Amino acid sequence: MDLVEKEGTGFLTSIYRKPVLTGQYIRWNSFSPKTRKISLIKTLVHRTLMLCSKTKLDSELDKTKQLLFENGYPVDVLLSCISQKLATLQQKKHLVQRSARYTKNCLVFVTLHQSLKFKLVKL
Repeated sequence: MDLVEKEGTGFLTSIYRKPVLTGQYIRWNSFSPKTRKISLIKTLVHRTLMLCSKTKLDSELDKTKQLLFENGYPVDVLLSCISQKLATLQQKKHLVQRSARYTKNCLVFVTLHQSLKFKLVKL
């Protein structure tokens, strides 16, 4: 569960960390495969990017970096993974916006009660 705060007419979201969080993740110098450690970084960064409000994003990314740094993760690896994740999300956002332009006229098939189908046409 993540934290939601009310601000004016909107909401601010951030990562909720339980008070009993130990901050222990796979140590960088452990015998686990490097791909697993890189995936951990990308997963935590992805969660932060997807769930946090823009105003909370920098502080939450700093907390994530600090937790991983305390587990022995090199700063250059952390920054590289964060940059890659940001670039990937920007590219996907660009592709979604670009593809939305080409879907003005489309057919949609909706299945109702297993066998009944009908078409919706967007004009």
